[in-house]
Amino acid sequence: MAENRFKRWLDWAHHVYWIRELLLSLGIGKILQVVASRIWAIPHEWQLAIWLITSGLLCWLLAVLLNRNLTQKQRSAQNVPTALFATSTTPVKFDVNAFFRNAYYSQIQEETEANVRAIAALRQPKDREDFYAKLIGIGITGYVYDQIWWEIFRSQILALLDLNRAFSPVPISRVQTFYTQAAAEYKEEYKDRTFEKWLAFLESYVLIIKYPSDMVEIAPRGKDFLKFLVHWGRDASQRRL
Repeated sequence: MAENRFKRWLDWAHHVYWIRELLLSLGIGKILQVVASRIWAIPHEWQLAIWLITSGLLCWLLAVLLNRNLTQKQRSAQNVPTALFATSTTPVKFDVNAFFRNAYYSQIQEETEANVRAIAALRQPKDREDFYAKLIGIGITGYVYDQIWWEIFRSQILALLDLNRAFSPVPISRVQTFYTQAAAEYKEEYKDRTFEKWLAFLESYVLIIKYPSDMVEIAPRGKDFLKFLVHWGRDASQRRL
């Protein structure tokens, strides 16, 4: 229920953003129209057309810049080391001291902790530790998979789906075909993205297993990630690159 409300909020925020951009474009277009009409004495019957054309061009330019910014963020995100997320559920590798030292401490943290304790007391009063472990386990897994979802490329999801259908290790050249097709379609975005980097992203999150023999297969976590996408109604067509 909370997830659905959050999604509705995101959709609403997305529409508000574009309404804001449209109004901003119309406002700037109007200013330019007034200035141009005073400088060049443009006839009144042409002023409305100039205003709409200028506003349309500004709105288009903002859309292009936004799309480029989102693409750049997605490309940059895959350059960030992901070892912490990849091993976040492995106690021997998780540095809890570093986690608490670098964490953001919110003003509402105490309220949140109190709410969790109250829920635990109602839900599992005789085994609160199990409740906390379950809550944290679900939360961390969901967070890690959401992180992957916002960073992963469409071509990488398609490669995972193909590996999942294979049921056995396949030559790395078969996986590379998905990279090659995407690189040919998005030449600008892939000009600094080598196949090794593309593949390393999947390895860093332990979504695939690459053997010394240059054979590749999907890892248990990769299968689980695909189930996560199905659970929330997500698919490769919703991602770029």
